[in-house]
Amino acid sequence: MSLSLDDVRRIARLARIEITPAEAEDVRGKLDGIFELIQRLKQRGQTILLVEQNVASALDVATRAYVMANGAITMSGKAAELRASAQIAQAYLGGELAPEPTA
Repeated sequence: MSLSLDDVRRIARLARIEITPAEAEDVRGKLDGIFELIQRLKQRGQTILLVEQNVASALDVATRAYVMANGAITMSGKAAELRASAQIAQAYLGGELAPEPTA
């Protein structure tokens, strides 16, 4: 999953940063590239510890995941199980279950 242009603009507004459509597209492209790199490293058998706030993207590349709130682990398990969790969907995915990654 990747950030939409609207997502990048919304983040910029929250941070009170003026961002042009071209700059937003550049940020989105860089984030997509990072997750593509993580996926390739995973396919090569590399172990990766990823700390990420974008839950949908993190679950797309993770085998296992740990959810933290206020410094404590609140949930853990296989990424596919967490992706299918109604609790995760409600808290982190806007109430919608994340689709399976398209590997």
